[in-house]
Amino acid sequence: MHADIHKAPVFARDKNGRPSSQHYLDSLSPHRCNEPIDGNQMKSPVNRELQRTGVSGLLHKKSFLGNIYRLVIERERLESERQRVPVFEKRIRPNILDGRRAQGRLATVAKRLRNDFLTRYQSLLGDDLRRKVDLIIEQIEDIGSVLRQREKLQISRIHPVTRRKDDKPSNWELLLKDVDYDLAQISEKAVDQWFYEQVDRKLTSLVLPKREHRLTQMTRLKLISAICNASGIGQVEPTSIKEPFRSRKDRASIDLKEN
Repeated sequence: MHADIHKAPVFARDKNGRPSSQHYLDSLSPHRCNEPIDGNQMKSPVNRELQRTGVSGLLHKKSFLGNIYRLVIERERLESERQRVPVFEKRIRPNILDGRRAQGRLATVAKRLRNDFLTRYQSLLGDDLRRKVDLIIEQIEDIGSVLRQREKLQISRIHPVTRRKDDKPSNWELLLKDVDYDLAQISEKAVDQWFYEQVDRKLTSLVLPKREHRLTQMTRLKLISAICNASGIGQVEPTSIKEPFRSRKDRASIDLKEN
C-alpha cells in the first residue's frame, strides 16, 4: 500500500449512495499507487517488510480489493442498522409493557376466581356451573400464556444490549429481523472496530502464518489506516486503531507479539 492511498478522494457514489466499486478499484490500482506508504523513504521498515513478505503486490490484486470493497459496503450497512437499534427498542417497548400489564390483570382475575369466587360460592354453583367456571379460568390462563409467548417474541426483536433485566427472549429464532445488526455492541465505535478487525484478518491472510512471513502489527495498522482514508471512511490514526486489538480474545497471542 502506498502514500497515494492517504491522498485518495472519497469514493464516487452510485445511485443508491454506495461507494462505486469501479472507482474504488481505480483508486487503489497500481498505476495510481506508485509511492511508498512511508512517504518517499523506499528503505523504511514498513516498505522493506512489504517487499520481504511479498504483500506489496498482493495489495493491488482485484481479489483483495474486492474483499475490502465488500467490507466497506457492509460497514456502511451495519452503521446504518446500529443507529436504528435504540430507536426500534424505544418504539417497541410500550407494547411489551402493555402486554405485561395485561398478563398481570388476567393472572389476578384467574386467581380471584379460583381462590375467592369458587371458595365462596361453590355450594351455590353446583358441579355443572363449577366446571364452567373452571373452564373460564383455564381459558383466561391460556390467554395469559399466549401473551407471554408474544412478549418473548417482541423481546427477541430487540438487540440484547438494549434489553432490560426482566426481559426474557423467546427460544425460537426469528426468521426476519426488524434491525439486521448482529454485532455484540452498539457503541459509537463498534462498527469501526469490527471493520478494523475484518480488514486485519484479510491482511493477515495474505501471507503464510510463519513468523518470518507475517506482517507486524504496526504495519497492519498503517495499512488499515490507509484503507480507511482511501475508502472515504476518513483519516484514522494507527494508534487509535490499535486500542480495540488489545481487547480481542479470539486472536492468537503470537499475533500480538511483534519483533
